[in-house]
Amino acid sequence: MEVNAIPQAIGEKIALILEDNLDAASFCEHGGSYSLSVTPPRKRVLDRVIVHKFEQYYVQITEKLSEKKRQSNQLGDLFEVIPRGECLDLFLSLIKDHCMGNEQVKTFTQRIEVLTNRFSDEMGISWLDLYESDEYEACMNELFSIVFHYLKDRKVPIPALNIKLDHRYQPERINKLLRYMSKLWLNQHHGDSTEIPELK
Repeated sequence: MEVNAIPQAIGEKIALILEDNLDAASFCEHGGSYSLSVTPPRKRVLDRVIVHKFEQYYVQITEKLSEKKRQSNQLGDLFEVIPRGECLDLFLSLIKDHCMGNEQVKTFTQRIEVLTNRFSDEMGISWLDLYESDEYEACMNELFSIVFHYLKDRKVPIPALNIKLDHRYQPERINKLLRYMSKLWLNQHHGDSTEIPELK
């Protein structure tokens, strides 16, 4: 650090990030060619599968609205509503904190890690095969049962979104989207016939 004139505080922060995000066994196994894009940090694996499932629900919402209006409904990508980066990180954090809790997050993280190990080879994790597996669907159904049970019948599903999320990210719209997803879940799993209102 002294040779490269990197301040000690920054150097220590970089070291902590590397320590948190690199699995030493995997790094050695691949001869130093460790790719974060292939194998995300362990603490982010659960985030990845949650986002994937939210994307699927978002597609279903757009299809429902299109059927209702009998025309193409151009809502765009999920990440036009929930932007990647800081907004998505906060969204996921609040989902886990308010709908699940530490023990459930830990349990589901372990279950997903077992799945990623099962669908991994020397090239990394085969996400497509994992997403198509019955085990993944069962795990996500259980996880989202917990999430949507918490959101059930709440006019504002996660009030903390409105408080903690910057106004430019339209937290009210994200909360509205969560309400629609919750109603879609109830319709699919409990026969609730509540109509999904238009998303604006």
